[in-house]
This record gives sequence, structure tokens and C-alpha cells, in this order.
Amino acid sequence: MSSDEIGSYIDSPLFKEAMGNFWVGKWSEGLSKLGEVEKKYPMEPALRSIRQEMEIRSRISEYEIEENKHKKTRDMRRNGLRILAALVIILVAFLGISTYSGWIQGQIVKAQSSISANMEQAELTIEFRNAQQLVIAGKSDEALSAFEKIKAVNPDFPGLTEAISQAQNLKDIEVKYAQAMNLLQVGDSAQALDILQEISQKMPNYRDVSLQIQSLQTQTELTAVLQQADQAFSEGRYEDAISNYEALRLMDSTFQTSHVEDNLFQSYISAAQSLIDSPTPTLETLRQIDDYFSQALALRPLDREALAARTQVRQIIEDSMIGEY
Repeated sequence: MSSDEIGSYIDSPLFKEAMGNFWVGKWSEGLSKLGEVEKKYPMEPALRSIRQEMEIRSRISEYEIEENKHKKTRDMRRNGLRILAALVIILVAFLGISTYSGWIQGQIVKAQSSISANMEQAELTIEFRNAQQLVIAGKSDEALSAFEKIKAVNPDFPGLTEAISQAQNLKDIEVKYAQAMNLLQVGDSAQALDILQEISQKMPNYRDVSLQIQSLQTQTELTAVLQQADQAFSEGRYEDAISNYEALRLMDSTFQTSHVEDNLFQSYISAAQSLIDSPTPTLETLRQIDDYFSQALALRPLDREALAARTQVRQIIEDSMIGEY
């Protein structure tokens, strides 16, 4: 059943409920309802675009929440470190009055260096986590930029090399996905399918790659059956053509409907005509001819020639049956 036959997805209560959840920030519930809409309207490209946009918004919302948490933590750590530093300095100054000033000065420098190093490490840790959240949100360019800033300060920061590699891989995947979408727009489904399958091997859950692959594989199968049917039709093998065209209608009734039904109608008419032209058609043959005309009329109920031919065949069948009796 086509999308036109079951109504626009925009009027669907599920779609309205999904969008209502998005408006109030209920991303999980909204994406779940949108998934149900996609199952009902699998050929609507706009639904995939909406899903991608809402997934990105969901990630950004989660990122902003996490960012606020990290900011509060960072502020608390900074304030705590500053208080600790002040206490250490006061303590050292007090001890310096009663002990050797030169030795105390050395300890102060060491303490300040240690505190500075700890503060720097804490700040880098926060920046590293923020960059990881950017990767999760699909912002590979921003993540790479943040990782490079960390690398400039501390090239040996724990996990930095692996994180940069992950962000770069994501960027490469994004480029390939964009190439696949461009190929689909210009009609190169075969090459687009190859790229999407390559993406699926590296990152199976990336965006809607699995759905795109499934859709393209179905289209490829339908196209192959249509080519077989058209070839049989052009070569006058009308029974083979009928079999393949009917198979197409069972697989997807919306696939090139006009072309399939036109050729199927002509195939039924031509198959019936070829049997009529046989030297001495038997009663069984006449019944097969009647069936072909009936199938053709199911596609075009008002076709006068098919109606007249079927009527004539049925009269012959009745006469034959009466004669045998």
C-alpha cells in the first residue's frame, strides 16, 4: 500500500505525538514514536531527515546538560584548588618565619609548581571529556580541533591518541555518507550501496545506514525482476512476462505501477491471442484464453476489445459444452 493510500505521515497521530515529545525535550519517547511512523511510511525520505535532525538535537541537549555538569565540577575543583593553594602558601609562609627562609622558598616553588600542574591536568581532563561529547554528538571537526589544543599542551595526555583516531574515523565516515547521499540524488544507486555497505562494516549503527542499505537492496531486486519481465515481454514470451510482472506486484505494488500494469495487460491479451491463433484450440485451451482475458479486464475493466473477445470465447465454450452434451 502506497503512502498516498494511507494518508500523509504529517496527519498521522503517531507523527504528531512524536513531534509533541520533541517540543518538550522528551527525545527518547519522540524517537520511539518516530520509529513507528517510519515503519508505516518506509519510503518517506523526509522522515529520515527528521530523525537525523532530532538525533542531533538530542545529542546536543545531552551534551549541554553534561557540559553544565562539567562546568560546575570544574569551578568547584578550581575553587578548591585555589583555597588549597592559599592554605599551602599561608602554611609555608608561617613555617618560613620559624625555619630557614631559603629552604622554605624552595618548597614554596615546588608546591606552586605541583598545584599548577594539577590544575592544568584537571583543566585538560575537562576539555578532553568535552571533546569526547562532541564526537558522540557527531561534531567531528570541532572534536578534532579540541583534541589538537590538548595535544599542544600535553602530547602524552592519556587516551588522546585513540580519541583523535576515533574522531578522524568519524569524519571519514561523514564524508563517505555525504558521497553516498549525493550519488542517490543523481540516481547512482549501485555505487551508493557499495559506499553504504563499506560504512556499515566500519560503523554499523551510523545514522540510517542499515535502513538505506535495506531499501537499496530491495530496489535492486525489484529492478532485476522488472528487467527479466521486460525482456520476456519484448521477446514474446508472454507467460514468463506475466509471471514476473505479477511477482513484482506481490513484492511491491507501488513499484513503477503504470509501466508494470500496462505491460501486464498487454501480456495477458497477447497470450490469449496466441492461444486463439492455435489450429484447433481445445476446451481447456479456451478456458485458459477466458482466464487471460479476465485477468486483463481486472486491470482495465472497461476495455471494449477485451470484453468483446472474452464474450466471444465464452460463447464458444458454451457451444462446445452443449455439443459434447
